[in-house]
Amino acid sequence: MWQSPLLYIPRMQPTWDLRRPLRSRADTGDPPDSATVAQLVADHWGAIDVAVDPDGAIHPRHRMVRVDGVQAFLRVDPGWEGPHPAKHSVRLVHHLAQRGAPVPRIRLLRPRVLSLAWNDYTISMETVLPGSSPSARDLSVLPAAGENLGRIHQSILDFEPPRSSRPVHAYVRPILQLAAQREALTVREPFEALSAHIEANCADVLETDIAWLFCHGDVGCGNVIEDRGHVGYTDFGRAAYLPALVDLLMPRFRWLMGDTECDRGFLTVSEAAAFIRGYERVRPLTDKDRAAIPPIWAAYYAEYLSFLWVKWGEARDRGRHGLFEICRRINNLVEEALEMGQELVRELDQIRR
Repeated sequence: MWQSPLLYIPRMQPTWDLRRPLRSRADTGDPPDSATVAQLVADHWGAIDVAVDPDGAIHPRHRMVRVDGVQAFLRVDPGWEGPHPAKHSVRLVHHLAQRGAPVPRIRLLRPRVLSLAWNDYTISMETVLPGSSPSARDLSVLPAAGENLGRIHQSILDFEPPRSSRPVHAYVRPILQLAAQREALTVREPFEALSAHIEANCADVLETDIAWLFCHGDVGCGNVIEDRGHVGYTDFGRAAYLPALVDLLMPRFRWLMGDTECDRGFLTVSEAAAFIRGYERVRPLTDKDRAAIPPIWAAYYAEYLSFLWVKWGEARDRGRHGLFEICRRINNLVEEALEMGQELVRELDQIRR
């Protein structure tokens, strides 16, 4: 019987174990209601005038508030420990803002205190970036979005853990293991076969060291804010210690996802390359980075297909979800996943020439 090579890899440090599941949201208590939010802001941020916008929530846990006449955004994120603990995400945003990166600023409770632990949650407050999310179909913003992601990555370099390099396999193997072993996944063979395919065809690349950073972790149109040509990033709630390439490659899958009127699921290879070329204005990719694109993309792509298979359930290939062709893509993982990454490298090489 074929046995996955992933079974024998050493575990990562627990805080950064990419396979470690988050606690279910069903196990988390109710978030604070409007009255409790107002009281928390008054008590802990020393605000005199607090107003909670009942219609200003883009998520049940997050609220738009006016604090002493200034609009702000209150984040109420599950306070669990996992691949991306909320308290670390708050610290990351503060670190970036202190260095002039295009992100919100954290409003401190008092000097050096960034967030509040309340029941099962980590509560923080941040400024509101001017502008709004661009239309996912207005792809002219891609180069600027890539460039400012590069600026954010530059500002992250001295955040904890300190700037470091790790081998490609430290991401690829645990992520593919997560994809294949996800609870409620009923089709596992393509993920196991892709793992074996990558081990056989990318052996040297898997041992190559590439840059790891505390990445945004959710790069897509919905988390970009544009104001007259200036692009900023918000919602670092999934920030995690990952290869920098993960942030750079995920927009191909995620950019159009929030657009219910879009007639396709993915960016084209040329559109994805435009984002990367913008990034390279600030942080050029090394030869090792380019060589690592195919297996990093294949692992990310496979894991996200696995996630969507479970999340969307019976609706996965119906209606708007059908644009992503989840079943077909999973069945064709071995044939397509690495090739999609290689296609992107060829496009970047063509642009470079």
